[in-house]
Amino acid sequence: MIVKMKKVTLLCLPSDKESALEKLRELGVMHTNVTERPDSEDFVKLEQEKKNIEQAIIQLKIRDNEAISAETLTMSGKEVCEKVIELLDKEAILKKQLESLRRDYDRLYPWGNFSLDTLKDIQGSGLHVYLCSGKEQDLQLLPESVIIEEVSEYEENKYFVVISKQQIDEKMLPLATVPEEYSLQELTKLISKSENELEENELTIAKLVGYIPKLEEYQLEVEEELEFVQNKDSMKNEGVIEHISGFVPVTEVDKLNEVAKDNGWGLLIVDPAEDEQVPTLVKVPKIFSVSKPIFDFMGISPGYHEVDCSVVFLIFFTTFFSMIIGDGGYGCLFLTAAIFAKIKLAKNKEAQPPIKLFMLLSISTIIWGFLTGNFFGLVNSPEAAAAGQFQWPDFMNGLDWFKSDKNIQFLCFSIAVTHLTIAHLWSAITKINSKAAVGEIGWILLVIGAFFVICDMVVGMPIISMATAGTFLIAPGVVLMLLFSVNWKDIGDILNFPFGVMGGFIDSLSYIRLFAVGLAGYQVAKSFNNMGFGIMEMNNIIGYVGGALVIFMGHALNIALCIMGVLVHGIRLNTLEFSGHLNLEWAGVAFKPFKKLKTNNN
Repeated sequence: MIVKMKKVTLLCLPSDKESALEKLRELGVMHTNVTERPDSEDFVKLEQEKKNIEQAIIQLKIRDNEAISAETLTMSGKEVCEKVIELLDKEAILKKQLESLRRDYDRLYPWGNFSLDTLKDIQGSGLHVYLCSGKEQDLQLLPESVIIEEVSEYEENKYFVVISKQQIDEKMLPLATVPEEYSLQELTKLISKSENELEENELTIAKLVGYIPKLEEYQLEVEEELEFVQNKDSMKNEGVIEHISGFVPVTEVDKLNEVAKDNGWGLLIVDPAEDEQVPTLVKVPKIFSVSKPIFDFMGISPGYHEVDCSVVFLIFFTTFFSMIIGDGGYGCLFLTAAIFAKIKLAKNKEAQPPIKLFMLLSISTIIWGFLTGNFFGLVNSPEAAAAGQFQWPDFMNGLDWFKSDKNIQFLCFSIAVTHLTIAHLWSAITKINSKAAVGEIGWILLVIGAFFVICDMVVGMPIISMATAGTFLIAPGVVLMLLFSVNWKDIGDILNFPFGVMGGFIDSLSYIRLFAVGLAGYQVAKSFNNMGFGIMEMNNIIGYVGGALVIFMGHALNIALCIMGVLVHGIRLNTLEFSGHLNLEWAGVAFKPFKKLKTNNN
């Protein structure tokens, strides 16, 4: 259910500005309107501090080395942040310096360890000395009057010294770029020194890893203060009145009224306008609250004027997950991991909803595994038993109905017609007072008719004839859609209608992906099993270890591919096919009250 909102404008005296915001934050019921990015000095400073903290946390997590115990943590979060940023800046300088020294070393290396002062002394005696590098043909182009001393050959280039009594036009010479500040020996020492300093700096940073929790606490403090300053800077001034507006759930308006009376604020409470961007607060029954992590993960929210499909989304997503993963063995692994995480993170309230969701998805996958008899790509069969292959206990055999590809395809299209019919029926209910509701009934007839046609043409399971489906379902459905869904004043809507009808068939057909992706996962698991067992037939330690490794790596890869399949196909069927037929655009902005982050459990 989407909670109704009221638009509230809070008015107070300028002298009460900060205290009003502080009490409003403590109350934590208003989603404030902050439309412009503040540019105050406080905001800019806090924003930079937030970036510094994020950088410090990321860098410490990269250096995951708990080299310091909790008892030795003496610095505050702010001090740690400053220290890490200082060390990171030093690290950047050292790396740049080291890179420069190594470039100089590479340029000087072919010349060996010599002193440039010696060259300057020779040049002072009346001779002209040039350090050059090039190919063999470059040597042949030099004047015969010069002396050429070849020093080395490095990376297909010759390095040589040209000595002449007469000055030579440098444009005629392949001059080499040679660092003049240091000798090769000095560069070697400087590089070693810089490497040691860099290593020491890295160790110093690594010793601060134990401070990550303190940094995360400090991050919350800064984000909280940043939001406060952002709201303070966004308050409008009208003469002697300061005001800020936002949205409050209708269930919290009385609470806000009481606080306003106690503090002498003025409140203007009205219904939001139709064209306003109202934040969406979704409240679902507790039993279905595990659906929230799905929407948090995808970062989507229904619009305020749209419908809440959390329950339907969860039910069908759970079904899609189990069919796409398709392996009860994987479900057992997932459930074990979820139980371990639940125990390990028992005190972390934020982690519990995702863990509960994963447990639900794991259990549904195990149930599907028992229905199909598929565990780790191993399915009991008479042929496998005759060949002496591994067999699961009889209670894991699965049901014969679920072992037929034709039956699973029929199930996929049955899910499709149910899913899409729910969408149009729901849409019809929301439009009950308009003729568009009749158009939705036409869509339902089309979807059901498409189901019977697909069962006949694709699955090969004719329930009713295509002629009957076309005459009594599809044709009447198209007529109702033409009469009540199409805007005859909009030429674009008229021209798009045939494509919409075809889209209805295509959307129904797209549910075959549940069968296709699940079958692909099973075949991949089966192939790796066959490869691994084949290697094990060597009957020696190498065969057993190698075969087990192939099976393990194969299933790990297959699990990753199956999870990707869920993300691509399982979510798509809800957010595109179902949502498209429900006219749900997911254009909402999630309700985020102005409140203390440390106590924000929403």
